[in-house]
Amino acid sequence: MATTHPPVNSFKPGATWEIQGSLHYANGTPFNLGPGCNIQWALQNSMGQIVLSLSLGDGITVQDADAGICYIIVLPGLSATIPPGSYVDQLRATDPSGYISDQWQGAINIYGSFFD
Repeated sequence: MATTHPPVNSFKPGATWEIQGSLHYANGTPFNLGPGCNIQWALQNSMGQIVLSLSLGDGITVQDADAGICYIIVLPGLSATIPPGSYVDQLRATDPSGYISDQWQGAINIYGSFFD
């Protein structure tokens, strides 16, 4: 079952967005991010359209496989394409055995940049 994270209010178009994820099974143990795992992250607008999606090896890296830690980075070229507004993000992980878990979802509010 996905947890809902607190609203994120620090992202701006054209900046680097950094998100560190600590993934767990329902019993609280770290999610296995060993060889053969997969991670997907998506950002959805208020009309339900996915405006950005990243996957393991394409914007997402495993930082510590045993501790279930991953790192999501949205580079400025991608974040610049996302207009200011309210969004929802979601992360889904698959462990090496094929177990699929929706890890989190929550609000992300993107604000205009002073440097536009």
